[in-house]
Amino acid sequence: MKQRNCSFFYLLLTLMLLFSFSSIYAAVTVTYQPGSFPYNTTGNVITARVVATEPIAAFDLMSNVRSTVTNAFGTITSVNVAAVAGAVANTSKVDGTSEDSTRIYGFGCATPIIMPAGSYDFTFTVTTSCDTGLFVVEDGGDWVVDIDPVIASTQFVKTDATLATLTSNTGTYRVFNRAPVVSNCPPAALVYNACAVVQYNFDKTDPDINCAPGPDETWAIVTGPGSIDNSGNFFWDPPAVAGVCGLYEITVRVTDEYGATADCQFEVSLITDAPMFTECPTPGSELMVYWGWTADGDVTAVDPDNCPIPLAYSLNSFSGPVTAGAFTVDPVTGAWSWPTEFGNDAYLGDHTVTIDVTDGCQTVSCNFTIHVAPTFGVVIEKTHNTLQGNYEFVSISLNHFTEGFGGYDLLVKYDESALSFISATPGDILTSCGFEYFTYRHGAVGNCDGSCPSGLLRIVAVADMNNGANHPSCYGENKPGPDGPQTDLAVLKFLVTNDRTYECQYLPIQFWWMDCGDNTFSSITGDTLLIANHVYAYDLGGEITGDQYVGGWQGIVPALDCMNILLAKYQPDTVVNFYNGGIDVVCADSIDAPGDLNLNGIPYEIADAVLYTNYFLYGLAALDANPLFREAQIAASDANQDGTPLSVGDLVYLLRVVVGDALPFPKLAAFSATAEVAIQNGTLSTISSDAIGAMYLTYDIEGTVSVTSNTSMKVDYAERDGKLHVLVWAGLDNMSNSIPYGTNELLTVTGAELNSVEVADYFGNLMNVRVEKSALPTEFALSQNTPNPFNPLTKIGFDLPVSADWKLDIYNVNGQLVQSYNGTNIGHVDVSWDAANTASGIYFYKLTAGSFTETKKMVLMK
Repeated sequence: MKQRNCSFFYLLLTLMLLFSFSSIYAAVTVTYQPGSFPYNTTGNVITARVVATEPIAAFDLMSNVRSTVTNAFGTITSVNVAAVAGAVANTSKVDGTSEDSTRIYGFGCATPIIMPAGSYDFTFTVTTSCDTGLFVVEDGGDWVVDIDPVIASTQFVKTDATLATLTSNTGTYRVFNRAPVVSNCPPAALVYNACAVVQYNFDKTDPDINCAPGPDETWAIVTGPGSIDNSGNFFWDPPAVAGVCGLYEITVRVTDEYGATADCQFEVSLITDAPMFTECPTPGSELMVYWGWTADGDVTAVDPDNCPIPLAYSLNSFSGPVTAGAFTVDPVTGAWSWPTEFGNDAYLGDHTVTIDVTDGCQTVSCNFTIHVAPTFGVVIEKTHNTLQGNYEFVSISLNHFTEGFGGYDLLVKYDESALSFISATPGDILTSCGFEYFTYRHGAVGNCDGSCPSGLLRIVAVADMNNGANHPSCYGENKPGPDGPQTDLAVLKFLVTNDRTYECQYLPIQFWWMDCGDNTFSSITGDTLLIANHVYAYDLGGEITGDQYVGGWQGIVPALDCMNILLAKYQPDTVVNFYNGGIDVVCADSIDAPGDLNLNGIPYEIADAVLYTNYFLYGLAALDANPLFREAQIAASDANQDGTPLSVGDLVYLLRVVVGDALPFPKLAAFSATAEVAIQNGTLSTISSDAIGAMYLTYDIEGTVSVTSNTSMKVDYAERDGKLHVLVWAGLDNMSNSIPYGTNELLTVTGAELNSVEVADYFGNLMNVRVEKSALPTEFALSQNTPNPFNPLTKIGFDLPVSADWKLDIYNVNGQLVQSYNGTNIGHVDVSWDAANTASGIYFYKLTAGSFTETKKMVLMK
C-alpha cells in the first residue's frame, strides 16, 4: 500500500504541476540516436539518450515507433532501463504495427533523487520488417495509465517538484538490404576437355533472411558462353570446331529480391590430349631415293580423345626444290609424295620435311629427311703402256656415289690366255672404313653352274660380319663426292703374258653376268639390292645393248632382264652403271726377279732387306728415282709372291730366305690367319695364335711424339707426310726373332693416333687384322634413347670425358618430374628406365653433368 500511495501522490503532483508556473527550469534533452539496420533482422539496438543538468526526482519517457517511408518498421522486442536504478518499462502497447509505443518511468519514493544530473542511455531492442526504407522513433505523446485515471506524458520532475525544460530529438532509422555473396566462385580456371560438357554449381550466401515467398534470387550469364538456372547450375556444351580450345572468361550474376547483385568472374580452360604420331620416320634416319624417282610415304597419328575434329595433316615446311612437282600431303590419310628430277643437282642431298597433324586444338610435328642420291658408276680401270712379262694392277673403282654400301658381289671376265690373275686386294674404301670381310676366287670352279668359261673372277666384300669388338667405322659413304676422284673397291693384280703376239694389243677386262645376283651392291642395312642400270664398254665406245650379248656366255642384259625376272618380287634398285676396262699392252721388257729390290741381279740378299726396311720408314723416296726402275723395284718387292707388293709380309719372307728358313718360291696363304691388335691408352698389344714376323704401323701425328718399345723385336720409326711410320721387325742382328703367339705388349706411342696396321706371320704371310681401341670419350654427350618409341623399357646413354656428378631427370609434357637418376662416373654410362607404370605420351629427359646440360625427347607408346 505504501508503494501505491507513493505512486498516487506522485501522479497527483504531476497533474498539479501541469498547471503550475515555474520561472527557472532545469534543461533535459532526450535524443534518439539515429542508425541503420538490415531488413528482417533481430537484435537491432536503438538508444534514447537522456541528458539532465540537475537531479531528477521523477520522470516519464514516452517513445513512439512509426513508419515514415514505405513500410519499413522496427518492432520493439525489449527495453533496457538498467541505466537508471528503479526505472520501469511498460511495453503493453507494443503490437508490431506503426505507432508502437513504450513507456519508461521512475520516481524517487524512498530516495528523493532517481536520476542525478548526467547522461543516461535507455536502449530498445527492435526487429526490423521485411521492407526497406525509413522509420522514426520520437516522443510518444500521452499515455493513459490504466491503474488510475491519469494521463501521462513525457516529463521530468526535479527535486523541488518543478518540471524540467524538455527537448526531444526524433531519431531516424534506415532499413536496408545487404547484397548476396557468391560463396564458391572458382579461384582458378576450370579445366575441361574440349569435348566434355562444362558443369558447375554456384552457391551464394545471403546475409538477410528471406521474407518473400519462393526463391529470393535469380542467376544470369553476364558475359561469356553457357547458361545457368536459378539454382546456380552452370552448363556449357562447347562446339566441336577447330580452335575451340583456349581460355574463356565468363561472368555469372546473382540478384536478390531487392535488386542487389553479386558477380563471379571465372575462367574455363578447354584443352585436348595432343595427337601422337604412330608412324613417322625415326629422328636421325633418312628416306633415300634416286634421281628421277618419286619419294612417297605415309605418316599416321592417333588422337587419344578424338576431339574436337578429325585429325588433319598438312605440310609445315620443306627445304627441297619443287620444280618437278609440288610436295603434296593428303590431309585425311597423311600420305605424302614428292617427284624428283633426274640429272638436276639441286635435288641431290638431304631435304628436311616437317608434316603437322592437328586435332583442331593441338598440333604436333613429324620431322624427317629425304635424301636424294645420284646413280653411280663402277669402273674397271683402263691401263696404258703395260709391259709384257710385268705385273699390272687394275683397280675397280667407284665414282659419283655418296651413300655407302654394306657389301658387293662382282663377277669379272678376263682373257686368261693373255692375263694370269695373281691376286685381288681390298680397295681403300674397304681398308679405310675397316670392312670385315673380303675374299675372291678365280677360275670356273664356284663361279657358275655346269660348264663354265675360264677367266672368271668373283670378288665379294661385306662390311660387318660378326658381333665382335671390331666394326666398320664407315661404309664408303661420301667417298668421293659427285665430282671427286674415283675410289677403289678392289685392286686386281695380273701378270701380263710375254707372248709377243699380244704386243700392242688391248686385253679387255669386263663385268660378267651369269644371273641377277652378279655385279650387285647391298645397301648398308641389307634391305635393298642395287643392280645394273647401264653397262658401258670402252672398246665399243658406248653402252652395251642386248644384241652385243647374243651368242655369248653373257646371256642377259641386267638392266632389263633382271627387272623382268624379279618383277613379281621385291623390286631392287636399278642404279648402278658399269664401265668395262682392260689393259693396253706395249712392247714390254722383262722385269727383275722377285726379291731383287736393289736391281743388282742378286735376289734375296741382305742389301735387299736393308732397302726394304728403309721403304717402310721413308716411303717411295727410299727407292730409285727413275720411274721405270722404281716400277721394277715395286714388282720385285713381292718376295712372297702373294700378289701384294711392298708389304710387311714380303720383308719377313725375304728375311726367312736370307737366313735359310724358306725357299724363294711363291707363298699363297695370305690372310689365312688373324692377329688381334689392342690399343689401351697408347699401348699396343697383339693377340695371335701364330708367331708374328713383323708389323708395319702408321699413326696420325697429333702432338709431340714419343715411342717406347716393350719388346725384344727391333722398333724403327720415322715421321713423314704428317704421319708416324713404325716398323716392328726382327732386325739384322737377329733375323730369326719373332713375336710369339699369345698376348704380347709391344710398344707405347703418345702424341699420335693409330691409323693403319699391317701384320705378317713368321713365314711372311699377310694376316687379317682386327683392331680394338679403348679410350675415354673426348666430350660430354647425351645419346638418343633406344628403342624409341618404346614400351615399357628404354635405355638412355651418355658420355662423361671426366669424372663428374651427373643427374638424369625425366619429365612429362606438363613439365612434371616423373623419374630421376644420379651418380658419379667417368666414361660411357647407360641408364635403363622402366615406364610400366607410366602413361603413354611424349617425355623429355635432361642430363646435367657439371656445366653440361642437354635435353632430348622420347615417346612411350603402349
